[in-house]
Amino acid sequence: MPLRLIWKLFLIHVCSVGVMLALIAASVHWLASNYFMALVQQYHIDAEETHRMFLKAVDHYLLLAGTAGFLVASVMNSWLNARLVAPIGRLVESASRVAQGDFRHSTEVKGCAEIDDLCVAFNRMADDLQSAESRRREFISDVAHELRTPLTNIRGFLEGLHDQVFDPDPQIFASLLEETMRLVRLVDELFQLTRAESIQDLNPEVVDLNELIASVLLRFEPRFDSMGIALSTESDSQCQVFADRSRLTQVLTNLLDNTLHYTPRNGRIRIRVIQRDRIRRVAIENDCDNPPPPALPLFERFQRAEKSRSREYGGAGLGLAIVRELIRAHDGSVGYQTDEKRATFWFELPELNSIKH
Repeated sequence: MPLRLIWKLFLIHVCSVGVMLALIAASVHWLASNYFMALVQQYHIDAEETHRMFLKAVDHYLLLAGTAGFLVASVMNSWLNARLVAPIGRLVESASRVAQGDFRHSTEVKGCAEIDDLCVAFNRMADDLQSAESRRREFISDVAHELRTPLTNIRGFLEGLHDQVFDPDPQIFASLLEETMRLVRLVDELFQLTRAESIQDLNPEVVDLNELIASVLLRFEPRFDSMGIALSTESDSQCQVFADRSRLTQVLTNLLDNTLHYTPRNGRIRIRVIQRDRIRRVAIENDCDNPPPPALPLFERFQRAEKSRSREYGGAGLGLAIVRELIRAHDGSVGYQTDEKRATFWFELPELNSIKH
């Protein structure tokens, strides 16, 4: 590609010089020559010989001009090769490496400003692709790890039953059911995460946050009561957003479920709905003996504050990742804050949101 391009540019310059010389030659031979002959006849000078000498001199200097133009075109061609074609060739080689999955080498080229900008954009794209590939591999590894434990347990029980190592009893079947349900929950969360990332089926409507929170809390009342959790809610005036009700219900459910897992018995959970200009923030705060550190990426896939405790409750570490994707689909933001005894998870939505379709 670079070789073909450089010859194309060279031919363009040569053709430009050729056309210019042809126009000059035509002008001299047709216009200047006729004018010259008129002057010669007017002043009674030997016209034929003088005309021949004139055209010979013109052709001589046109040849010199053509040679100089060819040399100038060659110099310009070399300059363009260094500034344009060679950097493009290196970018093509880098693109070929990226297409083959090699994201390790960054491309450094020096050319015109447009080529430099193209190089920067290409390197940024390669970095993004490398990050995406790393996340993909990590995701596959995490899924395989999450599947391995319940499948290994199920295999162990089934092999024991097959080899008659132990007799079938309700406890064995209960363990098999428990491990099977872990797999079902994991697959269901993976499906929810995929749907949240695709953001293709949002059905936005006007949603009253206070009313929605109240309806979600009704589902959690038995769990709050069984653990002796003291629940309190605070809200500014009526807070409405333009959002998908079912997806927002899932966000609140995941956040409350996560909060409940890490709230000690007889602890407290506080929900606040805050109105700031055109932003609506929902914050869920709970007592926590061992709050997660602020730097922990809890909204990434398969992240857990306490892995052993999450496994005890059957969590795969996907609930908060689903929350993040759903809130992003509504052009909102999520986050969390911690101190010594409390953890606060929050999300924000615009008052009147332009939903992505």
